[in-house]
Amino acid sequence: MRDKVIWFLLYALLSTVILVIFVQDPGFNNVGQALLKDMVYGEAKRPYVYRTLLPATVRLLTLSIPEATRESIIERMRGNNLVMKVFNKLDWEIEYFIEYIISCVLMYLTLFGFCYAIRYLFKGVYLSTKTFTNITPLIALVCLPPFFKYTNYIWDFPTLMFSALLLGLMVRERFHLFYIIFPLSCINKETTILMSMVFAIHFYKEGMNKSHLAVHLLCQLAVFVVIKTIINIIFIENRGGLVEFQLLVHNYKVLTAYSIPTLVAWIAVVASIIHRWREKPPFLKRGLWIMVPLFVASIFFAFIDELRDFYDAFPIFFLLFIYSLGHILGIEIKSTPAGSPAEKEPSANYK
Repeated sequence: MRDKVIWFLLYALLSTVILVIFVQDPGFNNVGQALLKDMVYGEAKRPYVYRTLLPATVRLLTLSIPEATRESIIERMRGNNLVMKVFNKLDWEIEYFIEYIISCVLMYLTLFGFCYAIRYLFKGVYLSTKTFTNITPLIALVCLPPFFKYTNYIWDFPTLMFSALLLGLMVRERFHLFYIIFPLSCINKETTILMSMVFAIHFYKEGMNKSHLAVHLLCQLAVFVVIKTIINIIFIENRGGLVEFQLLVHNYKVLTAYSIPTLVAWIAVVASIIHRWREKPPFLKRGLWIMVPLFVASIFFAFIDELRDFYDAFPIFFLLFIYSLGHILGIEIKSTPAGSPAEKEPSANYK
């Protein structure tokens, strides 16, 4: 029990540090098409407004507070020099004080949740020492700041948490919980549908009955289509479109002017992924296929050098990397058989 409390506090502390970095550098309210107030009240530009899980939650929680109470809180904050200094530095509007605070709390909770989600996925694909299992989420948190480029968004941490959790449930074949989380993740970000591709590849390779697999995939597609259709109808009057074309605006310059340090960094990442490739979990290796549609979409519809676009694949890349790191450090770590993880008691060597 004592160990659990210590790790809980470490996750909480480092999550706080990462959140502070997230809201300061580069921040999450510096894109005019997706300002927090517009996201919360459904006035942001499409496609940003489609990522509505946390913004809608913020709106509901804000409106649950009596209007007189909200106005009283805001007036008090206007007279607080420290609060005004922080809000001015972050370029946050003080009249939306409550919305910003609730947003930060929800982002913190999902970042903290990501710690346990990535640990859950780790235990689904690996057997290792108790200490290394517990320290893995801290390493994952430390890896996040390089992804904070250009800007951040309110849906980023939920994307990380949901991706790791869906993968962890998938490898354990806990479909009842999978179908609870899947719709929430779809509301958070439409790229959740790529998890269905991982689902299809993994369970096809595992020999799932084809009719059962087809039913699963049709159910997931139906959930996605219904959610996407409803969201599109709700925000049909908003300015903007389904996507933003970025190939000629930004990505052409990036793709034709890669720096040597960037190239070296990518080589190092690839080397860490393929190191001891044969020993790594088949589930994670199959999951890498998610990068194909993500990369193609990022070339045309996002900034190719904005790594946050690949948060859906982060848990997969990270756990392929962590296996290599464990062996380099001489830590005992072993892949579990695909599809048969977690709940089995580890041998004495892994306690």
